[in-house]
Amino acid sequence: MSSMRSRFQPRAGRRLPFLLLALLWSLALAVAHAQEGADSPPYQTAGPYRVAVQTLTLEPLVADVRFFVYVLDGATGQPVPEAQVRILTRHQAGGQEGWAYALTTPQEPSLFRANVHFDQEGVWESKVEVAGALGTVEVAGPASVVHFEKRSAAGGYVFLATALVLVGGGVYVAWRIRQAQARRQGHKPGDGTPLSIAKS
Repeated sequence: MSSMRSRFQPRAGRRLPFLLLALLWSLALAVAHAQEGADSPPYQTAGPYRVAVQTLTLEPLVADVRFFVYVLDGATGQPVPEAQVRILTRHQAGGQEGWAYALTTPQEPSLFRANVHFDQEGVWESKVEVAGALGTVEVAGPASVVHFEKRSAAGGYVFLATALVLVGGGVYVAWRIRQAQARRQGHKPGDGTPLSIAKS
């Protein structure tokens, strides 16, 4: 029983980091899903439309931001057929501009989504352009503050050293287990020279 325990414990230990990573990834997805599925922000009237805008930062290090734009007919409160939505962005200091289309689905015709990537630090202002059969309007969107974190060389060396220690420890444990298994296989019961018993 003790040999079986020593055989399976290292294998479970090697699986532990993957289980932790899977758990963290599941928690991140759950948080993103909860934020995405939360109640929509308050609508504002923009000409013949009712529009609401909210954002969700996906990757702070690379400044990927997801825009959620809700568009309704201001008179009926229903989705607007064949509406087009664009996200317009402008760097507050440098003046660089960009844009991206927000897309909808038949399942949620009033919700438009767009992923916007900012490649420069600073404050990025946004506007939402809605165009459809009722006309074209622009609505001010939330600003996004972009800051790229710079990792120090010392932090990289610490991470590399930790990874090497973990890999080396795993290799050493596996080597000791194989040695123990080889010794057990080489000394099976019944092997070796039989003992001589002196006759009385």
